[in-house]
Amino acid sequence: MTDVPYIDPPTDAALDPAARAQLDAFAEDHGHFAAVRAIFAHFPAALAALDNQYRLIMGYGALDRWVREAVFAVCADARGDNYLAEALFAEAVRHGAETERLNSFLTRTPDTAVADDGVGELIRFSRKMALEPYKSVERDVRALYEAGWSDAHLLEVLTVVSLSAYMDIMTLSVHLGQAEAPSGHH
Repeated sequence: MTDVPYIDPPTDAALDPAARAQLDAFAEDHGHFAAVRAIFAHFPAALAALDNQYRLIMGYGALDRWVREAVFAVCADARGDNYLAEALFAEAVRHGAETERLNSFLTRTPDTAVADDGVGELIRFSRKMALEPYKSVERDVRALYEAGWSDAHLLEVLTVVSLSAYMDIMTLSVHLGQAEAPSGHH
């Protein structure tokens, strides 16, 4: 796929200087999903909000960073967002996840858990919440408790699932990473 979004990033001449500084600072710290962030630069307040949410949710927490990134990648993948799934998959590997293990998470169905240290159950729950949160039932949460997760972990993972949904809506809506955009899209 090539990155031909329906909305192009602002040109350097049209880019707000504060947004340029913010794009550069985030890229230096994180280095991934630059294309969607560049599109956000059309609305500097949205770019600032996105970066702030991402730093707070993905940068801090009780879960290992690679687990948060794996949850994000699995949710993006479940929604068909290859752009973000690949970016967060790479970040999870960079932060200590094993590629083979992540691949096993991506190939599961919503009702399939992975027998492991409990991360697989967290991934199963996350995928289900990404696709059908209204179908959550008590046994979903009970399975997390039985796998050793706490209320704080549950809320943290739901926050990551929500952040991924926000970003998936943006990338999927502008067709970031799609092979072609409709003619006359600009």
